[in-house]
Amino acid sequence: MASEPAETQVADQLVVDLGTTAIKTVITLNAGAFIVLLTFVGNIAENAAYIIPIGSLRWSMSLFLAGIVFGFLAIFLTYVLAQMVGSKLKISLGFFWGVAVQILPVFLSVLAFVFAVLTALYGIKPT
Repeated sequence: MASEPAETQVADQLVVDLGTTAIKTVITLNAGAFIVLLTFVGNIAENAAYIIPIGSLRWSMSLFLAGIVFGFLAIFLTYVLAQMVGSKLKISLGFFWGVAVQILPVFLSVLAFVFAVLTALYGIKPT
């Protein structure tokens, strides 16, 4: 069995690295935004220049947490698919479905982040 050309191995490693970076980014983005929102709420309580209705806070925080969960789901699915490909079972979803299963949670995580930010921004009201 011939080994893969060096270019193919480099390209494969690049795809793995980009995917790993994307997953880490969405988890860090949502977790950081959650912490920033908590800090913002603490500063609002002290200065009282703005208020955020509790419903907007609850939705924003829930969406940030959902983004974190989707990020970890992406890690889990990527691990499971890697084990399926590397195991003796040789179960294959096909390239399209394998990629779709891995990308969908990352996309949902980014979507949750965007909706959480918009919910928080549109919920801010001056006192």
